[in-house]
Amino acid sequence: MLIKYKSLPILAFVILISGQLVFSIAHGLFMDFVPISLLIYIFAIILLIIYFPHNNFIFYKKKIAFFDLAAFIFITMIVISYSFSPATFAANSKLVSTFYLILLPSLTIIFGFLSIKEKQSDKLILIAKNFSIVSIFIASSIFYFGAEVEVGVKSTIIGIDNSIWFARYVGILLLVLLLTFKVNSKYLHIISIILAIILLYQSGSRGPILGVLISVALLRLNRTVFVMILLSMFLLIIIGINSFNGVKELLLSMNDFSSLERIQHYQFVFNQLLEIPFFGYGYGSYGLMYLGSDIIFYPHNLFLEVLYEMGIFALVLIIYMIASSLKRANNLEILKGILIFMLFNSMVSGNIPGNYGLFSIMVFIRCWESIPQEYSLNRMRKPKKNKNLA
Repeated sequence: MLIKYKSLPILAFVILISGQLVFSIAHGLFMDFVPISLLIYIFAIILLIIYFPHNNFIFYKKKIAFFDLAAFIFITMIVISYSFSPATFAANSKLVSTFYLILLPSLTIIFGFLSIKEKQSDKLILIAKNFSIVSIFIASSIFYFGAEVEVGVKSTIIGIDNSIWFARYVGILLLVLLLTFKVNSKYLHIISIILAIILLYQSGSRGPILGVLISVALLRLNRTVFVMILLSMFLLIIIGINSFNGVKELLLSMNDFSSLERIQHYQFVFNQLLEIPFFGYGYGSYGLMYLGSDIIFYPHNLFLEVLYEMGIFALVLIIYMIASSLKRANNLEILKGILIFMLFNSMVSGNIPGNYGLFSIMVFIRCWESIPQEYSLNRMRKPKKNKNLA
């Protein structure tokens, strides 16, 4: 077999976290009768089910961490917040999406980790890299052979109707490729990076592009150098906005997902900051409060959305979960990079269920961190005989 049985759970997890691009393409071309996320869950669960008969199923008794309690309370608060939400349609739709996009993959990840004996960090990196290379080559081939979809001045691909999500999926794969790149990397790896950069540029979405740059810079650059680059970029942007019309149009263009519209959302929340109830206005209520219509709408910022709909306590919980995950991911750069990328994008686009990737990677990091590094070796160790008893 090309992939050994012990690698199947890791492949399943990689597909759950970074499989949206290639599965969206497959969905758009061949399987539009099956929802994309459901297709991914089914494929991942099949891999896990195939794996279990070839390995001793062991239920590990893990210590309950503060992260687990915070996650449980956060999910509970979503249900409570939903119960008193003034919205009906938006609240119902958002709760269903939360279960489907956040809870279901999280449970799949937890289920898959129940029988993994050791972390296999090298195998995780190898599978993530190879999967990213294959995905980028598939996406590039499809994109340049008639499957490009233009959305205004931006582009996406068949199976994905939003250029921002297309750019996010490409951005994750590009980030993996950049973080696994070495001086002696094969030409296939280098070509896939170039293709991913071109696809990301073609998408026309600024958030994912900045997300990749910031993630790599945070992980690979000296902190002082990183701060200097950020300050330089800020000065260049200010100069560009004030001096060049092209830069001004690029950064402050008016459209449904523009920077100016996001600023209006932020101002709306900040203007009501002191009036927001301790437990928020209710899950899915933002559209009703902002537009006066019971539709799914959000401020394009995860923290502001949580604060507005669920209150200050829920905001503290989600910040703690993210901070805890960043700390736990210190031992594996690729996980920390994906987490930073997801976090940055959650600050500029998507709602709570729309940022399912952030929750999935946090659950993955929590489970990954709890597995022994060399379980199989520890298991084989035998206690030394006491010479006094001989």
